[in-house]
Amino acid sequence: MTLDPEATFITYCDGEACLLSHELAMLLKDLGFTRVKVLVNGWTLWKEHQLPTNTPSS
Repeated sequence: MTLDPEATFITYCDGEACLLSHELAMLLKDLGFTRVKVLVNGWTLWKEHQLPTNTPSS
């Protein structure tokens, strides 16, 4: 699989104390991806605002 370097990537953790999303975002930027964002307080915040999600089909 090849990732499009022009695609937007959003990294997230599930809590304010988690730093993994920031570390992943920095790694992606170091690899040449330019449209990288970090969603602070990640998945919980996303679900609270009823934002769209995709689930794999069976």
